[in-house]
Amino acid sequence: MSNSVNQEFRGSGEEIFRALLESAPDAMVVTASDLTISLANTQTETLFGYTRQELSGAPVDTLMAERSRETARNFWARFESEQTQGPTGPWLGLHGLKKDGSEFPAELSLSSVSSASGQLVISSIRDVTSRVSGQKDKERLQARLRQAQRLESLGQLAGGVAHDFNNLLAVILHYTELVGKSVDEETLAANIAKIKRAAEKGAALTRQLLIFSRRETVRPTVLDVNEVVENMAELLRRTLGEHVDLVTNISEDLPAIRADLNQLEQLLINLAVNARDAMADGGKLTIATSETAVESSGAEADAGRFVTVEVQDTGVGMDEEVLARAVDPFFTTKPSGTASGMGLPTAYGIVTRAGGFMEIESQEGVGTTVRLLFPVAQPGLENTGSTP
Repeated sequence: MSNSVNQEFRGSGEEIFRALLESAPDAMVVTASDLTISLANTQTETLFGYTRQELSGAPVDTLMAERSRETARNFWARFESEQTQGPTGPWLGLHGLKKDGSEFPAELSLSSVSSASGQLVISSIRDVTSRVSGQKDKERLQARLRQAQRLESLGQLAGGVAHDFNNLLAVILHYTELVGKSVDEETLAANIAKIKRAAEKGAALTRQLLIFSRRETVRPTVLDVNEVVENMAELLRRTLGEHVDLVTNISEDLPAIRADLNQLEQLLINLAVNARDAMADGGKLTIATSETAVESSGAEADAGRFVTVEVQDTGVGMDEEVLARAVDPFFTTKPSGTASGMGLPTAYGIVTRAGGFMEIESQEGVGTTVRLLFPVAQPGLENTGSTP
């Protein structure tokens, strides 16, 4: 502490002032008119990692991250120019800087005390990391709820359309088979074959729509996710091609889930195809399994134990605008006619049908991670059954 400040707090007044500083829950530093630190409490040492001796005489903005220093200096300057006595009112949001170089979200409030040589400014600095994290979690849950509500509406529409469309396709396929058997002319037969293939593609699309809208009958069984991934690995390698390296990272002793085997296999293929298309110049696809405890998963699933299947690629990634629409039916950034835009929506439908939820993280130029969380199967469940 500088001699001038020492003189200000001699005697019983100093003891009271120091006791107040030490009892404060926030980091508090006292600065002289040149904004150098003359006194700091224990919480300042704890929060920032400096000793009082290291802080004595240092500029007070040493405790501020570079991006917050100008804002903090203006805050201090305005406070001093107004010669305010007492607190400033609202706390100022900024970023603190610890001795180890790490930053954290903080709030700054100023107050002053009178001394023989004038006012001394007290800066109170509060770590608000937990509050900011809680707000971000809340925003994520609200975004997930809005997404679930939007997709539920889209699913109802898609399901109604898919049923009618599927009936039409069934008629087309039936009559193309009958006509194909009744003609021998090569060109005509070839054209009929093309019509049939197009109708089959349409039928496959309606199946994806029905999965997404939760209207396709499924037969859930108790499954070992590790076994499914390992059995699918060779097929996925052929799907990906030689330019993409497939790596599986299997967590041992993984509990079982209850889901439709065919749909789970289709989900893995859809995600692999998406990843392959995002890595036109080659890359790496990693499929990892693990068990996760979820305390609060928002609107889409209850808290509890989940088996996580994480599919991570090193592709082109998505920007925020594309990521926000990634599970919208028929939305695709690929050239017209090359993709249905139902890969991720179908995956979403499969995992939510099983009582789980899906998370997607992506960064342009880095890659995309799709995380699927399936609830752990409860003991005593039957291996067979249908769900409408």
